[in-house]
Amino acid sequence: MIPIRTIAFLVTTLASAGLAAQSGPPSVLRFDAAYHLGEYGVNVPSSAAALPRVFATRGDVMLRADGTQSATVTTRDLYANPAFDRTATGTWPGTWFVSPDGRIEIDSGGVDVMDWWIAPDGAAIVGTRSRVRTDSYLLVALRKGNGLGLGTASGTYRLVQVTLRFDATGGIEGETVRGDAVFDGAGGFRLTGTRQTARADGTFSHAPASLTGSYTVAGDGALSLGAFGTGGIAAAGEALFAADLEPRAIRLTVAVRKATTLDLRDLTGSWGFGYQELLTGTGVDHPLTYTYNGEVVFTATGPAVGSYARSGFDVESTPVGTRAQNSIAAGQLAIVGGDTLRADPSDPEPLDLAVTPGGTFLLGSQLFGVTEMFLGLRICGGSHNFGTATPGLGSIAPAIGMHTFPLLGNAAFAIELADGRSRAPAALVYGLTPQVAGLPFLGGTLHVDPAGLLGALPLTLAADGSASVPFAIPNDPALDGFELVWQEIVADAAGPAGFALSDGLVTRMCR
Repeated sequence: MIPIRTIAFLVTTLASAGLAAQSGPPSVLRFDAAYHLGEYGVNVPSSAAALPRVFATRGDVMLRADGTQSATVTTRDLYANPAFDRTATGTWPGTWFVSPDGRIEIDSGGVDVMDWWIAPDGAAIVGTRSRVRTDSYLLVALRKGNGLGLGTASGTYRLVQVTLRFDATGGIEGETVRGDAVFDGAGGFRLTGTRQTARADGTFSHAPASLTGSYTVAGDGALSLGAFGTGGIAAAGEALFAADLEPRAIRLTVAVRKATTLDLRDLTGSWGFGYQELLTGTGVDHPLTYTYNGEVVFTATGPAVGSYARSGFDVESTPVGTRAQNSIAAGQLAIVGGDTLRADPSDPEPLDLAVTPGGTFLLGSQLFGVTEMFLGLRICGGSHNFGTATPGLGSIAPAIGMHTFPLLGNAAFAIELADGRSRAPAALVYGLTPQVAGLPFLGGTLHVDPAGLLGALPLTLAADGSASVPFAIPNDPALDGFELVWQEIVADAAGPAGFALSDGLVTRMCR
């Protein structure tokens, strides 16, 4: 229950907010930023006319405040027959957009559309295949920094490495290394763990993995990880990756700095998850690739016990076909050994995840014969658009979104309006309860339940039909998970009853 004093504060804050119109599109994040990017994947086509392949990509991606993007990346494609192997460079022109639920949509000029996850501050991106395609991949991108160096990588990291190759029979073989890597902050690291080899015939074996190597870190975070290839490191050093494009093998290595002590209560909330696996074997439906892209919500009933609920989209591809479906599941969580988050602890094959000290990244892999990697990113989830909009002039409906994420203590948060009639009077309606089905109102549909109505703010839209309403969110722990519902109403003579209405927007505050 939110205290009455807190609700009163929210209403007062909104009622006194500056209402001068400021133009701006409803993408949640807008900035100029460059990223180091790495990716690995496998393509198992269902058509006999296409050839299986494994691939990896590394390079730089640039996101611009105007919503455009470009890249300079190199991709290595490997086939059973080396004569078909190729290395290609790409620029990935297109657009990007961040939605209220924490997803970043990358549209490569209509060639492909990707839905990935982005950190609330835009510092990291993780993603997997989220469309019905036969190629299965896992991707990580870390924003470039300034003034970084060898000392950025220091301490103990959980490392997961996936290597894919073709064996002498033309079958795909997967290798997973999982272990702890100690970086000395001076250019050296030591890895101790387990190596799993999953052969094309479905058999697998385990062996100790031990390696001493060197690394370099450039000022912008570009990372060279010895024999593991090149990639990037986060500005605070909490995560790093390297992609390797060998002549007959591709590899992605990801590592996250391990927290020494975990409290599940500090990890509650939403996480964007990417998961990729390869299951080898000799049946007609093997090899099999699987990707999951979705949101996982953690809850805690104590410092070491809790549960999770996940919802998302998975894609499975085999030589006999490709299947895609919505994926919903739930299970238990436990902290084991003080520093490991275990999913489904009573399962014969539980998943152990390492968590960064700041609770930003999760990383894990199981070693039960499947070549796989789990990568999670803390997001500010739960906010979303819903319902239907009522168009006005030109059959265009007003759009409603938000600027930045509703993090506790975020003084830059704002509700953003777009696509309204130029310079038209408008109102921003807000309340406590969504009206999902909607109520008939002013010739359109009202999505703020009148029973929970808090108020309506008068606005005058800018020449381009936009407005921005600032709302500095208090740094009050009682607001974690608190939701408000918003809708824009615009005076528009072309609307059904002289008004045009946006769809609804739910904003969920998070820490």
